[in-house]
Amino acid sequence: MTQRELAFYVPPLDPRLPDLLAVLRDHGVRLLGSDGVGRRDPEALARTRSLFEDYGMHMAVIHGEPALVTPRDDLGQLREAHLVVLDRAVAWGAQQVVYHFRSLQLPWCEGVWWGENAYIQEVGLEEYDRRVAEMVAWLCEEAQARGLAIALENLLIPYYFGYQVEEIAAMVERVGAPNLGICLDTGHAHASDLDVAQAVRAAGAHLTTTHLNDNFGCRGPRAMLARVDRHLAPGLGTIDWPEVVRAMDEVGYTGPAVFEGVNTGPKHEDEDWARAVAITVANWSAFERMAAEV
Repeated sequence: MTQRELAFYVPPLDPRLPDLLAVLRDHGVRLLGSDGVGRRDPEALARTRSLFEDYGMHMAVIHGEPALVTPRDDLGQLREAHLVVLDRAVAWGAQQVVYHFRSLQLPWCEGVWWGENAYIQEVGLEEYDRRVAEMVAWLCEEAQARGLAIALENLLIPYYFGYQVEEIAAMVERVGAPNLGICLDTGHAHASDLDVAQAVRAAGAHLTTTHLNDNFGCRGPRAMLARVDRHLAPGLGTIDWPEVVRAMDEVGYTGPAVFEGVNTGPKHEDEDWARAVAITVANWSAFERMAAEV
């Protein structure tokens, strides 16, 4: 049983970032993840990295904002957006960049997944995956030149072509890049009515990072995603965490346990950050002990 380092996603532009980092430091956490921030000038990126370093933190992984496919024929603008993300990862000393699997560049709105599903059905999954593979292969080349890895993340079940971990593993094998892997989002898997431990096993040796968070499972096709994808601290929902830990050990995952967006309830306030971190750290330690005992 592996006792893993812990990492927490933080909002890098939050004015309260120093307070968030202080809480993590007090719990012995030294690794971070970062949500997307869009285009920022180099000086701003340098200041943020200096703040991370002041608190003894290292950025392990960042979330990329751009999609993998665009409905337009011109890929130049989309590729430029990806290069901005990769350069930000380098500026912050990150190791990996996470992208949503089979994501389509569409304006955000509630129910955008219906438009994505319809487009994939219109062009056909075989053609769509050809475009995905082409973009991912290019991304991996650009990332490798910068000393970075790429990870593809499983989505929620309304993104009907993006939630099956086995299909992500097939894409990873299709592209065949040495710096390509899978980011397993436990909350997405659980809310999609998947067995989370089995999803870890489906990722197998391709598992290179995680988005660990909890919820109460699938709530049916009419449920609002915000009420399903709760991002609770592990142990506050219904995921079998000791089994997830065992699965991570079985597939040989030696990376950190990376927690994304953990909170303590639907009306999570910023001042609850310390409580969410404390619960997560304590529970994860208990889950690792339980996994070793069974």
